[in-house]
Amino acid sequence: MNLQEAKNLILQHSGQFYVYLLKRPNGIPFYVGKGNGKGFRIEAHVREALSGKYKNKYKANIIRKIFETGGQIDYELIFTNDEKVAFDK
Repeated sequence: MNLQEAKNLILQHSGQFYVYLLKRPNGIPFYVGKGNGKGFRIEAHVREALSGKYKNKYKANIIRKIFETGGQIDYELIFTNDEKVAFDK
């Protein structure tokens, strides 16, 4: 799914924790994160990578290369009501 679809799904599951995967256009994941259902941490990765203000150089390089070649990041979401379950996943 694209970023807007992911954000809409997060809104539908408001208050739930979620695990998300950022995937290359070929479907291979390159990053796994956890969100708290109160915001859109999922979208911060692209903003950080493109602004040059990032903590994870590996992730930022992949994101920039995807956009430089005209590709899009694919997102996958897994929802849970329990933060421990989210961390375990």
